[in-house]
Amino acid sequence: MAREYDEANRNCDPRQLVEYIVAQNPVFSDVLAGAQKAHRTFCLIYVAYLSMASENRRSREGHAGLIEDAARMLVAKYLYGFMSSNGTAGYYRTKDYPEAVARLLADEVSSSGYLSLYVTDFLREGALSLAEQFKSPPEEHPMRTLRTYLDFVEHIKEVDVDAYKRSYPALRHAVALHRVGMAVLPPATWQHLNTPLGDLAPVPAAP
Repeated sequence: MAREYDEANRNCDPRQLVEYIVAQNPVFSDVLAGAQKAHRTFCLIYVAYLSMASENRRSREGHAGLIEDAARMLVAKYLYGFMSSNGTAGYYRTKDYPEAVARLLADEVSSSGYLSLYVTDFLREGALSLAEQFKSPPEEHPMRTLRTYLDFVEHIKEVDVDAYKRSYPALRHAVALHRVGMAVLPPATWQHLNTPLGDLAPVPAAP
């Protein structure tokens, strides 16, 4: 795999692939402006794919490899078109090449501060209704709100099975959100939010 990764790095500049993916998703690009627009837009797209990858997992599955799974989904959707457009489609047929490119994308986005910002904002939107139920302070980090909700549902499971069954769809979604947070946001960062994130762009649904 190391050889394929090096070959991918030579023949598939991840920044060019990022720009190609952004160009295919104007609904994401249109919500942002200013410096580093392509990179920031790609991080928005990546959050949407992280959410899809998490929703695809069973409730009991953990977060390990979720960032890579999102990259694989992006590669499966966009790599062949990108490589066809620049005349390098032959590399796509190499056995391990798509996986190597997925690693490139995962490496490209993992070091971005924008990813953690957009994930935090995405989770906060998902946790708003839960925060209202528990009267959580507005500055509370969404991962703390999600954990409070998950603990509450575990309690309901012990005392009211019917209520637990009714809550299962919301529980499954909360678990998926929590898994995204675990993949991107270290627990040490789950402090109260000092500044509102409302000026960040919302994360549209993935196409």
